[in-house]
Amino acid sequence: MADPVDFNPFVQVFLEAYPGVFPPGGPTTTPGSAWLLPPVSPGAPDFAGPRCPARAAEFAVWAVGLYRRLSDYREHMIGQLGLGLADVEAYLRAQRSGLAAVHAAACENPPSAFRVQTVVYRFATNARRAPAPPRHYTFRRADGGWEWGEYPPGAHRSTALGPPDGYRRVSVPHAAALLDACVERIDAPALLETVEAIFGGPPDEVIPGPTPGDRQVPSPAPAGAHGPAAGAKRFHRPRPSAEAVEAILTAIQEAGRPLSRSALADRAGYTKGTIGHYVVSMMKEGRLCHTPDGYALPDVNQTHVA
Repeated sequence: MADPVDFNPFVQVFLEAYPGVFPPGGPTTTPGSAWLLPPVSPGAPDFAGPRCPARAAEFAVWAVGLYRRLSDYREHMIGQLGLGLADVEAYLRAQRSGLAAVHAAACENPPSAFRVQTVVYRFATNARRAPAPPRHYTFRRADGGWEWGEYPPGAHRSTALGPPDGYRRVSVPHAAALLDACVERIDAPALLETVEAIFGGPPDEVIPGPTPGDRQVPSPAPAGAHGPAAGAKRFHRPRPSAEAVEAILTAIQEAGRPLSRSALADRAGYTKGTIGHYVVSMMKEGRLCHTPDGYALPDVNQTHVA
């Protein structure tokens, strides 16, 4: 339970920042809604006053839910991540971008389990950290919600001992609904519904870059172009996203040795065909090299800094 001295300044800063990051208009600002987030209208508390006594009970439910939601935000930002009050708005913006990334991943056809879990797990743990492969995390249901633990790169995953630093409660609002839809199986409609309920519709952010598992997309040759006849299929090699690059580099570093395409695909969570395209792009950029034993980091120490 947050003490009043520490809690009240956080509430003030949060309520000033939140409407600018998540503008009103969606279900998140409706009193009595499932999200129970604060209405931003200056006259909103009037529905509990003497002019509207019949709605006092509704206001009480909303107020309790609002306090719990603000307590969850404070526990996550201040208690778990150690952010200062000056970081609140920036972190909310990182969460907004993270939710947009979840929406984009869920819109893929078919959705990539690796990418969906990568963006959801980052949102549920620390929206500002660099993305990590899903295998670095473990989640379990507890007390009607979720708990999470983390394994450092190369650590042995032990079911009996659990993660080295134990489990922590997932206190990020909205994260439980996203985890419900991706930990055990990918439920793309549920992910889309959750994100669109927060935004009041599809997010307007554009998530750049190709997505893991993208297939080659044919396009007709331009009129008058040299080479294949007009209408012939041309294939564009997909470029790896930042998440894919991180997963590939981390897989090689954790292995401590060059990896074949099959081994790299298994460790990074992609198909052999996709890995084949990605490593070609990464070798052209100098991020990888090919040895007789497989793909390796270009430096002899096999180290990678995210």
